Amino acid sequence: MRKADEYRFEELQFKDTVYPIKQVFIAVKNGRSAVLEGLKCLSENEVKEIKSIIKKMASIENFRSPKVKWRMSKYKYGEIKPKGKRIFFFQKCGDNIILFGYRLKKKKSLGDKVYRALDKERQEYEREFERYYK
Repeated sequence: MRKADEYRFEELQFKDTVYPIKQVFIAVKNGRSAVLEGLKCLSENEVKEIKSIIKKMASIENFRSPKVKWRMSKYKYGEIKPKGKRIFFFQKCGDNIILFGYRLKKKKSLGDKVYRALDKERQEYEREFERYYK
């Protein structure tokens, strides 16, 4: 018998800011997070840049940036692309943002197979998030 997956959502907190977004979470499944592992691969300056982008996404109504795509054309999630080859994936869930995926892009496009797999992950995290936070 397969052991049930364990999900949790770690909150990213920012100091002294009022947000249109209530909370920003990083999804963790069975003690592992693609987002946290992706952040560990980056320099301190790159991590600061990503956190700055996320803070702006949470605090500025209708935030626009060439580094943020709020929704992929065929899917219900978006991407943060701070540098050309590194991509963090997120979804807006009510008044919250959930960061759930990370990929290092090695060629021009990740391909639809990767995006479909990410969408399955997104759906899992969305179900679990709604179960615990709504």
